Amino acid sequence: MKVLEGHAQRLDIQLNGKQAVVILARDVTQRVDDEHELRIAAAAFETQQA
Repeated sequence: MKVLEGHAQRLDIQLNGKQAVVILARDVTQRVDDEHELRIAAAAFETQQA
């Protein structure tokens, strides 16, 4: 499953009589997966330290 991060910004112009908007989306799947793995590793480390 992909994880996307998005941002939208209204522009101060109109196109074809409608408000213009810019929308950006990026795939952050790898970052989310890496953070998940770090949380698992941290929990395992803390368990060993106890």
